[in-house]
Amino acid sequence: MFSSAEEWVAGALAWRAVHAGENGPIDLKTSGTLPPSFQSMADALAAKQKAEGGKTAEVDHYFDIPLNAAKAITGFKHD
Repeated sequence: MFSSAEEWVAGALAWRAVHAGENGPIDLKTSGTLPPSFQSMADALAAKQKAEGGKTAEVDHYFDIPLNAAKAITGFKHD
């Protein structure tokens, strides 16, 4: 599963978060100045992933990290 979110301000990339599930469920690449709530939200989902088996879990909580970051900015999520 793949998910990504990014914010552009005045034509410049402010931040980006990308999860590529084909690299495993614990995959997250970020750049730029992330939203203020990003780290605590990402830490909470990483803890859920670890609690359910980490890399061998049958769930991919990291998928939601970029999407929740976008939601923090826009107020809505794709689903």
